[in-house]
Amino acid sequence: MTVGLTLFTLADVSISPDFNGTGVFLICLALCVDAVIGNVQEKAMKAYSASNTEVVLYSYSIGFFYILCALLLNGNLLPAFSVYSETPVVAYGLAGVFSLTGYIGILFVLALVKLFGALIAATGMSCMFVRFVKFRVFRYICTCTTRHSCQTVHCRIGKQ
Repeated sequence: MTVGLTLFTLADVSISPDFNGTGVFLICLALCVDAVIGNVQEKAMKAYSASNTEVVLYSYSIGFFYILCALLLNGNLLPAFSVYSETPVVAYGLAGVFSLTGYIGILFVLALVKLFGALIAATGMSCMFVRFVKFRVFRYICTCTTRHSCQTVHCRIGKQ
């Protein structure tokens, strides 16, 4: 399913004149990590009898460290602060709302992992992602190609 979603994203690249390889790489990387993270979190929750909030704390702490290192290495940390300083109330307010909704979302996913296991939770989240992509295509009337159709079938087969 991850391969199908990655190929679906690459089909978007073929029709978009504004192409950024870094964005596609990051989306592909996020899909691959998303395919693994549920299993790692489920194993940690079972091995250490950890609560959902503990798993969120450690996952976000590790993720924060990785992102901070990447921003420092490529020099994008200071420009981000300058952009935020232009409209701090809006920028930090939206970041706060995004963080809160992300936190609620990850607690929901971890509750699914705890109740049904990583496989069911990951499959459900992947199906939701596919539906979101379909909504985006139909809502914003994006150009669809035969590659999109083929990758949608690939995602459907991977979901089975």
